[in-house]
Amino acid sequence: MSEPTTIVRFSTKLNGYQVPTSNYDVPLSLTRLGLSKLINTLLQLETHIPFDFIVNGDFLRKTLGEHLTERDMSKEAVTEIEYTVALPAPEETWENDEKNWITCLRGVNGYLFSGNNISQITATQVSGKEIGQINWMTSPKFVKSISVSHANSHVGIAACGKSNTITIYAFENETFHEESILKGHTGSVESVCYSPDGQHLVSGSWDSTVNIWDLQNYNTPVQTSPLRTKSATKTVTAYMPITGHSQAVTKVLWPVEAQLFSSSLDGSIALWDASNGSMISAYKPGKTTLCLDYSTNNNLLLSGHNDCIIRISDPRQKNVAMKLMKSHVAMVQDVQWHPLSPYLFASAAFDYSIKVWDIRSVTPLCTIPLKGKGTAVCWNEKGDEFYSASSYGRLAAHRFTHN
Repeated sequence: MSEPTTIVRFSTKLNGYQVPTSNYDVPLSLTRLGLSKLINTLLQLETHIPFDFIVNGDFLRKTLGEHLTERDMSKEAVTEIEYTVALPAPEETWENDEKNWITCLRGVNGYLFSGNNISQITATQVSGKEIGQINWMTSPKFVKSISVSHANSHVGIAACGKSNTITIYAFENETFHEESILKGHTGSVESVCYSPDGQHLVSGSWDSTVNIWDLQNYNTPVQTSPLRTKSATKTVTAYMPITGHSQAVTKVLWPVEAQLFSSSLDGSIALWDASNGSMISAYKPGKTTLCLDYSTNNNLLLSGHNDCIIRISDPRQKNVAMKLMKSHVAMVQDVQWHPLSPYLFASAAFDYSIKVWDIRSVTPLCTIPLKGKGTAVCWNEKGDEFYSASSYGRLAAHRFTHN
């Protein structure tokens, strides 16, 4: 008895790797490895190139027959299959051991800024060279969140943690300079995020409020800064309070000028109008949200939760539907979209791992084990390298290298 087959037609956006536009009769038992071998044969490649295959918007991760059956696709019709070069496993290019729990990590303009559990903020070049450090507080406290801005050639760093104040630093000539202190919250500040233009900041606190700060409107300097010659630390008290959450705010995000997001222990994720603080919409993903990221490449929101699941949602929808990405086995601490691709993102979790995902597959593209709990992850501007941080105090770089 002959093996069941189906008719397929291949397409690709890869220049120089197009196969003849024909219909091919292939076994339904083929997996991506079998299809990759077929494409290599059709292209007559001397050096084998691994390809990935997209069928009906999803990566092929089972047999072709199983994939079609799960999506109620006809095996009698011609199936369109797009192929692309498979993402290679990333290679670790460097690592630093800071010996203290790294709690947060963000990068900008060729630098990485990390916070730890003893109030320190460290600047590291993306080459791995540590170049500076500053104490956010005089006593050891967790730095809960860092946000960075590179507006108008000015590198700014906002930091918060187990305190009801926020500190703004300028990073000039590879040196930290304290610029201002933001006062207004009555509880621990859990998260901060710059506006896209760097002129404002949003913060979320244990006091259940979200504050929008005008960084250009500050009071008379109240103390001379020992960190900045001929200057002073300014106190910013001009802010717009936003109320609507009933419990502590866990994360804030300001991805586009007009709108910002917040999550709370009340179980909700809210979308706000940044101009007047009014709530546009809110929904409940079902579990506590620990991290957020939004992509302007696809207008989708990533959220990581205490149930180990990453949820992908479109906040523009009236009835928000969520795609569940399940692979982590401990709570997800950080998620970040790829800066250029509308499909790729990275995640860090307390299961001692970081993962790279493509939203067209519910299976991660790769999993990288860590020595400690995964606490943070971020990409460089080109998207060919990403950085991980852990509770072990380890900061590492991982690079994708294509053949």
